[in-house]
Amino acid sequence: MLISNPGFLTVLLMIFVFVISCILIARKKTTVKYLLILLRVLSLLTVIFLIFEPTLLFYENKTKPKVAVLVDTSRSMGFSGRIGAVKKFFNKNLPLIQKYFVTDFYQFSKNASSVKDNEIKGLEANGNATDITQTLDAVCNNKNYDAVVLLSDGINNSDKNIKNVYGLIKVPIIGLYPNEPDAPRDLALIDIKTAGFVFKNVPTQITVGFYSNGFLGREVKIYLKKDKEILASKRKTIDSSYQEASFDFTSTKIGLETYSIEIEPLPEETVLSNNHKEFNIETIREKIRVLYICGQPSSEYYYLRHFIKSNPSLELVSFVILRNPEDVAVVPDEQLSLIPFPEREIFTKDLYDFDVFILENFNYSRFYIPTEYMTNITRFVKEKSGGFLMIGGTNSFGRGNYKNTPIEEVIPVIMDNPSEPFEEGPFKVKLDNYTHPIVNISDDQTSIEKIWSALPELDGSQRLRAKPGATVLATNPFLKIDGQSAVTMAVQEIGKGRSMAIGTDTTWRWMLGKAQEGKSGSEYTKFWENVIYWLSGSEQTKEFRISVEQRRYIPGEEIKFKLIVLSEKLRKAVPTVTLTDPLSRLTQLENLTKVPEGWVGRFTPNTTGKYEIKAQIKTTGVLKGSMVSQDTRSVIVMPDANTEDYDLQVNDKLMKEIALNTKGIAVSLDDFSINDMNQAVGKNAHPVIKKQLSLALFPGFYFVIFLLLAVEWIIRRLKGLL
Repeated sequence: MLISNPGFLTVLLMIFVFVISCILIARKKTTVKYLLILLRVLSLLTVIFLIFEPTLLFYENKTKPKVAVLVDTSRSMGFSGRIGAVKKFFNKNLPLIQKYFVTDFYQFSKNASSVKDNEIKGLEANGNATDITQTLDAVCNNKNYDAVVLLSDGINNSDKNIKNVYGLIKVPIIGLYPNEPDAPRDLALIDIKTAGFVFKNVPTQITVGFYSNGFLGREVKIYLKKDKEILASKRKTIDSSYQEASFDFTSTKIGLETYSIEIEPLPEETVLSNNHKEFNIETIREKIRVLYICGQPSSEYYYLRHFIKSNPSLELVSFVILRNPEDVAVVPDEQLSLIPFPEREIFTKDLYDFDVFILENFNYSRFYIPTEYMTNITRFVKEKSGGFLMIGGTNSFGRGNYKNTPIEEVIPVIMDNPSEPFEEGPFKVKLDNYTHPIVNISDDQTSIEKIWSALPELDGSQRLRAKPGATVLATNPFLKIDGQSAVTMAVQEIGKGRSMAIGTDTTWRWMLGKAQEGKSGSEYTKFWENVIYWLSGSEQTKEFRISVEQRRYIPGEEIKFKLIVLSEKLRKAVPTVTLTDPLSRLTQLENLTKVPEGWVGRFTPNTTGKYEIKAQIKTTGVLKGSMVSQDTRSVIVMPDANTEDYDLQVNDKLMKEIALNTKGIAVSLDDFSINDMNQAVGKNAHPVIKKQLSLALFPGFYFVIFLLLAVEWIIRRLKGLL
């Protein structure tokens, strides 16, 4: 302890030097040696005096007691006009209080902060919690206060027991609280219980906990909402102070979505701000469910069905038409071993249980399927986040009688006419887009064009034209329509879902052709994997994604997220990350840290609401120009569910307990009396520090040191001792 004190070490060193110097002076044979030692001692004592930084205190007799005035600005003070009652109290009584007391003002919720008396009228009740324990402990440590005036509703949700600080408080507490004999009539959402994530199209349950006061026997309506859309509603009869209601919920969209629970306010309710609460649900896949209908047996169906069945992340239900209605059977239908095609169940009910719907070379009109069923396919894509793929053939697109049906809304091409031929003949596809996830069948972006050009030829092509708004991936350069190459592959995002058109049914040649060359045919597998993942909206088609470590945050808590880079070609690029706060203010986040998986970023929200993180990675110089990959994630910042939100009864019992244990008083704002406050505080004069002066800063002492050393030097020179 002593060694760590630099002042003490300095003093020891100076004493050591002083003793040595005195010994040297004492050995000299001179009549002034004792005078020199005296001058040296005086210099040393002066220096030691300054090292310990002495302070001169000026006292005065205090005639006005000094008080700290603490104003509670937590959320509960915003209910029933409580903060307004406090402001009204100050308008009426502040001049009187300042006539008898010297005042320092503080606002507090979790922590206390100083405010000026002219700022009281602008205080707002928006704190997340009330920590009376911490506030009293901090303020009462100031020895100059003679009393503390505490203006609060007494709703203390500190995690420390207030009884532990009573013994530390040496001044009286004057407790002032709003005059509310009855608790506000209120319905308050307390908690929303749901799984951290759910599976797409798998039912889950959302449980809502809410508190009620003053509405026993009344019926309330509770809504589950997505933005302004009501997804479900419940009616609940209140039979206790705390109750729960449950919703059955099925998510149909992959990713993180924001929902809300809302209790419809009752006419007599005094507090409405706690009737609404937002929450997040992340939807993931258990498996991607694929429905595949093929109009007749084909090599395309054989290879594609085998690929889907062999992929453990995919689940397939498929139908291949072996006998069309116009085919003649020599035995009655009931004696056939083939099952009838269940078109009604598929197009009216089962369709919505799948993620991807594939139609290959299937003419719906042959089965007398109503055109209205095509509307359900449109709804599947636009409203249910489904993926739709039509594969070419002599009974697909316009030749399958899909032209002028609702299917046109979701097909990303202009279809051929029923009379136009299906163009037979081999051709190599020409890649038109080099950056779309579907065409990325290699991790090496620079080799994509080479890989695609090396793929075996396809055979047969639909006469398809580009549709405005669609993305053309590949064309048949040998088939021209109005001077433009016929579209072989095109994609489009439509409504909440995605669609794709492939104008041929011979991609199986990529597998078989490579096998004949003694190669694996992995390009075929990777292509179809990309197609199904992209159509289903799966994360695996993204080249990087944002991962948030947790989903529930409170204001002031740091949020950490990762940018996980899945593609090697993006690892050297630096991402651009922006944050949109609940007020739609856009901020660019700069504090990114490189990690093996990609990047780590952080930000600290200062208010509740929805924050959207958006990241972009742009690379240049790859074949056809620049490429931008992006991802977004949202997080909801919510206040802690504590007694600020639902237990709104003014806790006058706690205020009186605090006053009793500190020899103070506790009364309502309306019953305040300056005489009672004077009596509780007392007006005895006593000395207090008025001014402190550090002597180490006084230049006269340094002049004395200089003078003593100068006199010693002159004497030594005159006596010839230098």
